[in-house]
Amino acid sequence: MRRFHGKVRDDAGSILRLYRMVYPEDFKVSGKKKKKKKPQQHINPYFLFVGVPLIYGVTGWAVVYAKSGSAMDGAIGGASGAIAYCLAGILYQVVRNHKHANAMKHMCLRDRICPSCGYSIAGLPKNEYALTICPECQSTWRLEQAE
Repeated sequence: MRRFHGKVRDDAGSILRLYRMVYPEDFKVSGKKKKKKKPQQHINPYFLFVGVPLIYGVTGWAVVYAKSGSAMDGAIGGASGAIAYCLAGILYQVVRNHKHANAMKHMCLRDRICPSCGYSIAGLPKNEYALTICPECQSTWRLEQAE
């Protein structure tokens, strides 16, 4: 399983880094087991970031070249389209990683594991603001929202 580190905010507003991807042994701490999902087929990222811009660039070049008759105009049009596609792909990855990090944070809190350090925060007392403070990394979490 690939390790994933993302940045999330705790309930006090501090930016923290996820300690790691949640593994099946983390669910044994809380006594819960995660349901297995069917394996999903994903598109190869090399095809997305190399193949599609290449195809887009060649077809863009062919279309612009056919309209204008200039090979240079076609090359500029195809290259600019491929660059725009790559930038959109990078932006998509950033947004997806942010959503994934927040989902992992909520999964850890639901199972009473500190998302920042991996310490079991089940049964720890709450402070006057109804926040649970992790004794290992001093991050603060509101556990009743995670259920």
